[in-house]
Amino acid sequence: MAVTTEEMSRRRRFAPGHAAGLALSAWMVAAPAFAQEPPAAQVPPPASPTATEPAAVAPPQGAGENAGPEIVLQLNNLQPIQPSGCRFTFLATNNRDTPIERLGVELVVFDAQRQVDQFLVLEFTRLAAKKTKVSQFDLAERSCSDVSQLLVNDVVNCGIEEGATPTCAERVKLDNLTDIQLAY
Repeated sequence: MAVTTEEMSRRRRFAPGHAAGLALSAWMVAAPAFAQEPPAAQVPPPASPTATEPAAVAPPQGAGENAGPEIVLQLNNLQPIQPSGCRFTFLATNNRDTPIERLGVELVVFDAQRQVDQFLVLEFTRLAAKKTKVSQFDLAERSCSDVSQLLVNDVVNCGIEEGATPTCAERVKLDNLTDIQLAY
């Protein structure tokens, strides 16, 4: 079932930093983990990671200047959060010549037994042209080890006219650097 912009705006939204898993509704909108997201730019690798610095962030495959897919969505990292939860780190790369004001990704979370656990809508704010943006989303009351798969059910609001072909979902290539499955 496709989700329209109007339907997404009616769904319960979570304030930045509020964990999505605390609500009991079947559909939730996960907010970015931090009030301010990093500026839209390629993430430069640190000179040498230390125990307090994160390791270098690899740019999504296909994120080059002449890459084929218009949008690359990479699940880059899963990180446990306290008291119980999981933080998803995504890299969203806009290979288009024009910015995307808002990108919505309808995501289905599967538990460790590969059962559908919950539906989320991740909203990526403005993706500048030819840039990569890092966004984090928190899933409360679900440890990272309890997540076996993330299924992209639909992609909406990718800056194209409604009914255009290819569709938003056809314009997005998925990439994954984690141990869980990420698929359409």
